[in-house]
Amino acid sequence: YDELGQNEFRLLRVHSKKMSTISCELFHASLDHPPPYVAISYAWGDPRDTENIIISSVEARVTRSLHGALDALRSCKEDIIVWADAVCINQPSQEERSSQVKKMAYIYKNATSVAIWL
Repeated sequence: YDELGQNEFRLLRVHSKKMSTISCELFHASLDHPPPYVAISYAWGDPRDTENIIISSVEARVTRSLHGALDALRSCKEDIIVWADAVCINQPSQEERSSQVKKMAYIYKNATSVAIWL
């Protein structure tokens, strides 16, 4: 993960369903002027129950729950931009996690829409 600026957060560009494997790219966005995005609210589920996705050409493991949400939101024709805490926040970094959790209400409030996945 590249370090975030003070007024930044990460978003995930999920590529269209051209491939069976979910492929995406992480990028930084300004909290003041973000692009349109969907915030995903989901139950993390069992952290040992995972599926593979590709993030910036690198294989990554995400929970089956998040994988299901990303797969359901993927379009057949165009990329979609989403925010999902497990991927968009550098979870091993206590400092970043603490900083970004404080911004979560703002992130959800400013999303174009919120997808709930249970």
